[in-house]
Amino acid sequence: MCSRFLRELDEPIRWKWAIIAAHQALYAFAVMAVQGTDACSVLERPEDPSSRLISFWEALKRAKDPKYLWSGTTPLVTTPEEDRALERVVKEFRNGFEHFAPAGWSIEVSGMPALLGRVLRVIHGVSIGAQSGHVYDADEAVRLRNALGAAAVELGMELPARGGLGT
Repeated sequence: MCSRFLRELDEPIRWKWAIIAAHQALYAFAVMAVQGTDACSVLERPEDPSSRLISFWEALKRAKDPKYLWSGTTPLVTTPEEDRALERVVKEFRNGFEHFAPAGWSIEVSGMPALLGRVLRVIHGVSIGAQSGHVYDADEAVRLRNALGAAAVELGMELPARGGLGT
């Protein structure tokens, strides 16, 4: 969805929807990376199936810790610039967009491609770069690579050429 929003929506609204889509994708891939075979393992209270899903930040923290990952899965590694971009995207933009409160917004969009590009690299790292082939079949892996590649093209950036899923 992120690449579609970047491709099809006009400035500046495309950045709002691209940020929301990127956040949702990163959260979902981080949860998938740490879930294992027990779906309750990604709940705040695993003993209570009705409890809430772990937070976005907890999912990312676990994706960086081998003890939460399948054997052979590469832990997520982020750069300080990527960590700052995640903080900024979530706290400055996504939370305001998602938890809408009436307000006037004035956002400088010239830095958005670089900011969202750093987030896209983290999505790549937790999905394809993690080499978590147990999660995807061959068709899903192709769709994932194509979607990430399309978003990278829209942002004018390159993703790592190799990484996980049979490459």
